[in-house]
Amino acid sequence: MKRAALLVLAMACSPPPERGEDAAAAGTPPPVRPAEVWTTRELDGAPRGFGARGWIGDSALWGVVGEVPTVVRLDGSVAASWRTPAWVPAMAPEGSRLAWIDEAGRWVLVGTPGEPPRRVLDLRASRPPEGADPSGVLAWSPDGVRLLVGWAEEWNGLFGVVEVESGRFTRLRTRLEGYYLTTFEGWLDPQRLLFSTHPVPPQYSESGGTRADLAV
Repeated sequence: MKRAALLVLAMACSPPPERGEDAAAAGTPPPVRPAEVWTTRELDGAPRGFGARGWIGDSALWGVVGEVPTVVRLDGSVAASWRTPAWVPAMAPEGSRLAWIDEAGRWVLVGTPGEPPRRVLDLRASRPPEGADPSGVLAWSPDGVRLLVGWAEEWNGLFGVVEVESGRFTRLRTRLEGYYLTTFEGWLDPQRLLFSTHPVPPQYSESGGTRADLAV
């Protein structure tokens, strides 16, 4: 079985020598900057089956072992484990809280390792009236105050935002006249979210593909 490897970027630190006036006047091309070099090293000691999802600071990675969220230091040792299966785990920006959906697909939970998680949102009770199912979208706002959650129906995505501390839920009005297949792309800042959405009927580009527009 292959061991996990950490990809490290090594960059040249010293700038190339500047051209002299004579060289510039003669039209000599500027010197080529050293190429950025990617090197790899094995992350020795990482748990078997660990799949990295992202960084926590510059000294640890978080990911999953099977379906269990786990934090691994760069020496390969386990720093923390939530010891429970988690669907769509999402690490908070500060790197200590994790949000996930339980195996039944009902509750959005938030917790830290070694402590019982807290129920933040009942996905069934807050489900849009269209009866859509949870889509597996869970994303923290950049300030760690809110979570975006999503539901899926046949031709569209439905979304809402829950405040983690209070549990206050706000359904987002993301449907635009003449558009469908709305997809969450990411938080732009703590107050704005980016979506992509397709015109109805599809408008074809020169390459033959459908057009997708962006909406905030």
